Amino acid sequence: MKCFIVVITISLFIAIVSGSVFHELGHGLTAAAVGGDFSVLGIWPGVQIYPEISFDNMHIFVLGYADIQNVELNWKIGLVHLMGSGTTAIIAYCLVGLVSLCKSKNTAICVLIISVVYAWDIILYSILPQIGLRHWFLIGGKVAEPFLGAQRIGIPNWLYFLCLGLHLLIYHSGFCLMYKKKVAMKKTERNCSVNSKGN
Repeated sequence: MKCFIVVITISLFIAIVSGSVFHELGHGLTAAAVGGDFSVLGIWPGVQIYPEISFDNMHIFVLGYADIQNVELNWKIGLVHLMGSGTTAIIAYCLVGLVSLCKSKNTAICVLIISVVYAWDIILYSILPQIGLRHWFLIGGKVAEPFLGAQRIGIPNWLYFLCLGLHLLIYHSGFCLMYKKKVAMKKTERNCSVNSKGN
C-alpha cells in the first residue's frame, strides 16, 4: 500500500511539472509556427527554464507561463491559446499507447496517471474558470484559455464541447482497453510462471 501511494505521489509530481512544460511549449511552438516570437518559458512555482534558468518571477499560483509576441491575426492567437492544452491532450493518447510497452506494474501505473492528468488538462481548463475556479481548482489560469482560443478560431461553442465529450469518451475507452490488456498480460505471465515451476 505504501509503495502504491509513493508511485501515485511521484506520478502526480511528474505529471504537474512535465505537463506545465509541454503545455507552455504547445503555446510557444504554435506561436513560432504561425510567425510569432517565443522567447520565455517558465513553470511552477515561477521558475524560468528557457532561454536561461531564472528565479525572478516566483508565484505559487502560476503553473506555467510563456512569453509570446507578434501573433497578430485573431485565428492565430486562438490557435496559440488552444494548443497549450491541445498539446497535452495529444501526448495523453501517446502515453496510453505506450502502456503496453511498460515492463513493470508501477511504471505502467505511473504512465497512466500522467496520461490522465494530461488528458484532463483541456477539460478542466475549459470549464473550471467559467465557474469561478482556476485551471486546476485552486492554482493555474483564471480564464478558460482553450475555450476562448476555440472561439477566436471560429469554432461554435456546441461543437467545441461536443469535441470535449468525444475526447473524454475516446481517451477513457483507450485507457480502459490498455489497462485491461496490461492486467491480462500480467495474469498470463503469472500462470506461465506457476506452470514452469510445476514442471
